[in-house]
Amino acid sequence: MENIRPFKGLRYDPKVAGDYPALLAPPYDVINPEEQEELYKKSENNIVRLILGKKSDKDTQTDNRYTRSAADLKRMLKSGVLKQDKEASIYVLAHRYEAEGVSNTRIGFVARKKIEEFGGSIVPHEKTLSGPKTDRLSLTRACRCNFSQIFGLYTDKEKVSDAILAETVKTEPDSDITTDNGDRHRLWAVTDKEWIKKLSSVLDGKPILIADGHHRYETALNYCKESAKNGNDSDDVKYVMMYLTNTESEGLTILPTNRLIFNLKSFKLESFLKSLSPEFSVEEIVSDSDRRNDGAEEKLSTKMQAASGPAFGLYSGNGKYHFMTYASNAGGGPLDKLDVGVLHSKILEAHLGIGPKELAEQTNVKYSQEMANTAEKVDEENFQLAFFLNPTPVDHMRIVTDAGLKMPQKSTYFYPKLISGLVINPLY
Repeated sequence: MENIRPFKGLRYDPKVAGDYPALLAPPYDVINPEEQEELYKKSENNIVRLILGKKSDKDTQTDNRYTRSAADLKRMLKSGVLKQDKEASIYVLAHRYEAEGVSNTRIGFVARKKIEEFGGSIVPHEKTLSGPKTDRLSLTRACRCNFSQIFGLYTDKEKVSDAILAETVKTEPDSDITTDNGDRHRLWAVTDKEWIKKLSSVLDGKPILIADGHHRYETALNYCKESAKNGNDSDDVKYVMMYLTNTESEGLTILPTNRLIFNLKSFKLESFLKSLSPEFSVEEIVSDSDRRNDGAEEKLSTKMQAASGPAFGLYSGNGKYHFMTYASNAGGGPLDKLDVGVLHSKILEAHLGIGPKELAEQTNVKYSQEMANTAEKVDEENFQLAFFLNPTPVDHMRIVTDAGLKMPQKSTYFYPKLISGLVINPLY
């Protein structure tokens, strides 16, 4: 079977559905209840009704968020809100966005990718949790669709694929959408068989690293196996919708995911900092405030970026910042050379008692991206500590995965997240 395949996607018809900005949504796993409500109010056709239906205290086995998503999907198809493309396409996406004050454009494409067990051409880089997989499998059973793309990375050092995609990006797009946050999304549905063959050949033999969507990929794998047991051996269930982009391309932005720590029993900062010696060097960052402070965070960020080995920042509230470096990084495995690997094994587990069980049950750790916002949560909410990390480079991720290892959950944040609603992959 081909490495990647075009497919006849389901797409919104704006003439029936309404304007695109009111129809699109972030991935389900970053939508909080308030945002869910706002998206519901935007339009009765917003994709949130399919990817993250509302729960109710009156839910039953026959009337629940999944059955309601299926009913909404059926309504949208019947009314022409969603229409299936007549020809199988590869969908090229150009996403212009701003990150840290700089405008970037990430270019990639959406195709069907053959589903297989991890370890072949599909490589995970993070551990996953069971809860989201159960949720996504229930939705897939009810709707028989991939609503959101899995984010995959391949490496094409010669940038042959970039040149192929550039041919298309120079032409008029099928859709040109500016969302409420100012991001611009352009989409091209390419049906030319020679073009598709040329692009597909570039990916032959290249492993694909899952950047985001591990739970959705494992869900697709489970659904494929389940379908086979139930007598459905069609090609539709053997492939999953995936967005693919080159690790060597411009426009690929990776941000850090910081850790917020809570629910530590009898925790004392002084004792904790002393316990880190001699494995870690700890330096206090002087702050002129008793709350989070821009100047102190700027100093801390500069030191973190300049570090040659594993390093991270710590904020413990009351304006107290510390810069921490791992002093015992000689030898060890690939995870011992990564900031996030050292943080989880050498500090969270070894000194704070937050091991795999606690991480899986999410009893002590939550995640946050932006440094100032993360520190504010320590000042204003029930968090005891915040650990700040540097972004994990793609080549470091590859070293870990090549060794057959996985990084801790939320080790990377590929920014921006892929928006949902541009194209849907039907599994029938």
